[in-house]
Amino acid sequence: MSNSYNYLPNPPRVWSRVQNPCTYIVPDNSYNSIYIPLTNQTVTLAQANLEEKIQYKGNILQYKGNSSRITKNQRYSQISRGLWSNRTKVFATQSQTYTNPNTSSLARVNSTSIPFPNQIVGSPNNISGPFQYGIPNPNNCNTTTIEDGGSLLCGSYANPCTGEIIQTVTEQQCYPTYCSDVPGQIMDLCWNPKLQTFFPRNRLTMSNSLNKWPQGYKGLVSALTEALPNPPQIVSATSNYYDVTIEWTYTNVCSTISGFNIYQNGELIRTVPYQIKSTIINNLENCQSYTYYVTAFNSVGDSVPSNIVTATIFVPLPPTITNITQINTSTTINWVPNLNCSAFTNYLLYENNKLLFTLPSSETTITLNLTNCGVYAFYLVSYNSNTNVFSLQSNVASTSVVPLPPTLSGSSTSFSSITLNWVPAVTCATVTGWNIYDNTSGIPNLVSTISDATVTTQVITGLTSGSTYIYYITAIYSGGESAPSAPPTSVTVNSLYTITSGPTPTIVTSGNYTGLVFSYSAPYPSQSLTTIVFNYQLTIGILMVGGGSSGGAGYNVGPDPGAGGGGGGVVNINSYLISTGTTYYITPGYGAIASSGNGAMPNAGGSSLFYTITSGPNYIYQATGGTNSSGSFNPGSGGNGYYNNQLIQYTNGGSGGLSFGGNQQNGGTCEISSVSLPISVTYTLGGGGGSGAANNSAGGACGNGIGGNLGGNTVSPTVNGQSAPPPASPNSYGGGGGGGTYSSSTSYPGGNGGNGVVVIWWQNP
Repeated sequence: MSNSYNYLPNPPRVWSRVQNPCTYIVPDNSYNSIYIPLTNQTVTLAQANLEEKIQYKGNILQYKGNSSRITKNQRYSQISRGLWSNRTKVFATQSQTYTNPNTSSLARVNSTSIPFPNQIVGSPNNISGPFQYGIPNPNNCNTTTIEDGGSLLCGSYANPCTGEIIQTVTEQQCYPTYCSDVPGQIMDLCWNPKLQTFFPRNRLTMSNSLNKWPQGYKGLVSALTEALPNPPQIVSATSNYYDVTIEWTYTNVCSTISGFNIYQNGELIRTVPYQIKSTIINNLENCQSYTYYVTAFNSVGDSVPSNIVTATIFVPLPPTITNITQINTSTTINWVPNLNCSAFTNYLLYENNKLLFTLPSSETTITLNLTNCGVYAFYLVSYNSNTNVFSLQSNVASTSVVPLPPTLSGSSTSFSSITLNWVPAVTCATVTGWNIYDNTSGIPNLVSTISDATVTTQVITGLTSGSTYIYYITAIYSGGESAPSAPPTSVTVNSLYTITSGPTPTIVTSGNYTGLVFSYSAPYPSQSLTTIVFNYQLTIGILMVGGGSSGGAGYNVGPDPGAGGGGGGVVNINSYLISTGTTYYITPGYGAIASSGNGAMPNAGGSSLFYTITSGPNYIYQATGGTNSSGSFNPGSGGNGYYNNQLIQYTNGGSGGLSFGGNQQNGGTCEISSVSLPISVTYTLGGGGGSGAANNSAGGACGNGIGGNLGGNTVSPTVNGQSAPPPASPNSYGGGGGGGTYSSSTSYPGGNGGNGVVVIWWQNP
């Protein structure tokens, strides 16, 4: 190394350097780089200075062992005890003739692999010694094999486990500072084998200079006069969103600089090296103004401030999407602006991260036609075209486009079914089928799923004649189903019959059956006649019950209670073929009203009729009412059933109870007591009325408690502890009235007969 690195003599000798560095400054030459021959680098002046110091210190500290003046054996001893520079124990190979610590992971050649355990007497890991047995492989390798002997390649570094060459150093070598016990921040110290190892020399003693600087010597001058640097010049301060970029220039002068200080609103916020001429200040507040200046500094201090510049953050805010609505392929997006200090001229609408439209700032809604099935994501950005500044993106609004539904129509094909037809829409996805919904009640009910997209018609059965139904249909595809067809399709089922006059019957449905119930409603004794024409030929069932006769009044001369009235006749037919276009007349029989007067006889009930008119009435079916009696003590007889004026066996109504000697007698039951129809209704038919009871007792019950009204009572509903019988059930018809009672001076009338009924029913096709 050069003698320029020698320590100064003691006391220092006078020396001088009067050459000013400005002598070497050539105009228009920046001198921004320098070439270092030892490292073959071209670097900046500051970096060259650093490299020089690193080389200087690295050459001093390259051999700690040599500078410590210890032998290899002493060095190994320190390593094994953890006292070497890295303060860790290192496994090493040692024999009687050599010591080889290999602490630097140098590559090894011509070595011997010694397994564990081994049969080589006198080698490491042999149980017979002399070396320690059971020593694991160093460096945390997965194998227990130990490499012994051979030679180390200086400058070649290998993985101690695999032997793979990691680095080969031929000239400059660099190691962390802690390898030479250098305190402070860890950095690399480099040395170059081309340079002679430097050891600090002893300080020289100058015996001819006494012990102090010469007094009064006039020839001392400064080698370099250091001064404050000139200020830089800011050339631009530009804002970009929430960041500001500051750029400046600096003119080289004789005075050196170390770096630049950046001030924001008068406060130091950043220091940069002298090579840097720009900086970016991030995350500033929107709608705020900031002032900036820059100073240059060196070992003397800061320059005066540069020119002052101002930058203001003007970033528009994004709008807020309030809602997005989807109707088939039509999408409507609505939003509201968010205003601040920065004006904007446009909105940019993005669809799936691609710019779709540039809209004026006055717009707050847009409707799009989306033709492709799938999910769409939209967001907006506010944009100022005057300053070319964009806001951040708004919230994201997503929607899905599904296939279009078909067009649905419908028509009735019978009195219990309709046919739906639809035309598939030209749509954005492959349709695999259809769902049909009944929306008559306002609550959608899935009635049919069709898994064949080629089907375009469907028959809906089991419907009620004359009723109106509402349907819609959806298309099925891989992602679900489309929106409903719109508007919903309304279809009215064809009427099985037409009521041309008279009261309208009650419609009863159950499962696949429908029935009509014709009950007596006209004022007594008028007949309640309904005229009906059937529009379709079908087979029906018929149940008919005649009106019951009333009970007789009590007789106070005898004295005797009144006799019971007879029950109405019954007709029950399961199969009758209706003729299309024929007018049918249906009359339910009326129940007889009881007469007042001492010993008044029962009155006859009306007949229930089902007939047509050709030249005269043609009674197809007739259920006669209960008859009156021949005397006040004789009960009324039950009515009969007829088909084409021929008596039908086993369809008689029950006879009334006999009145004699003041004893109460129950009326007779019908030969058919009840009938269950497929329309899920059981009808209880008319029995005869019971006779009146003894003096001051309640009148006789009607038809075993079934059918017509009770017989006459005294003023109190309960007499002598006897309660009145319960009323008739809602589906009970044609019972005879109970007989009346009497008191010592008063005769009470009997009960009224029960009304008749006509029920027709059929199975829907």
